[in-house]
This record gives sequence, structure tokens and C-alpha cells, in this order.
Amino acid sequence: MMMLQSMKPDLVLIDDDPLIHKAWDLDAKRLGKTLLCFYSLEDFLKSSCPKDVPIYVDCFVGKTKAVQQVNVILDRGYCKITLVSSLPSLVRKIYGSESLEISNKEFPDLDL
Repeated sequence: MMMLQSMKPDLVLIDDDPLIHKAWDLDAKRLGKTLLCFYSLEDFLKSSCPKDVPIYVDCFVGKTKAVQQVNVILDRGYCKITLVSSLPSLVRKIYGSESLEISNKEFPDLDL
């Protein structure tokens, strides 16, 4: 997990599960990527994360609905946002939005 806010992360995870943080941290290190993790939307919003960094938001983090969280993040100028869930097909049925990118909770298979 990246602790220094002065370095630009390759990606950001917002999830309240410490096991997911650990799994993503291990994958990031294995791939030579810099990961910045937050346990809540509020913690993320206090950071000075660059606007162009991909952000992965747990669909069920905190008490705020996922779509509301995404809208708050979008309103702050971030644009690369993906909802993550252990049940992505269910989330697609619930939100049914083609404008939201939805993925499983595995570390993203991206060329960052």
C-alpha cells in the first residue's frame, strides 16, 4: 500500500475490506504498480490524488449508495472510475447503467 501522497499512484482502491486491500497490494507489488488504498469515500476525498488516476470503488463501501459515491467523485473532476463488486452481474442488474463501468473485485488486468 502506498503511504506517501507525494508519489502518483497507478491506481486507487476505495474499499472497506482489509483483505481486499491486502490482495490488491500484493498484486500491485507483483506487477510493479503503485496502489493507493482508502477505507472510505471520505478518506479518499481528503487526499490530493491526481484526477487522471483510475479509481476502483467498492459498490458496498460505507452507507452511501455506489452511484452516489461515483457522482461525488465525478463532481470532484475524476473521470476514470470503476465500481467493483464480488457480484458484478447483480450490480449491473441493480444499477443498469451503461455509463458505469462495473468489474469484479480482482486486481484489474490493465496496461496502466
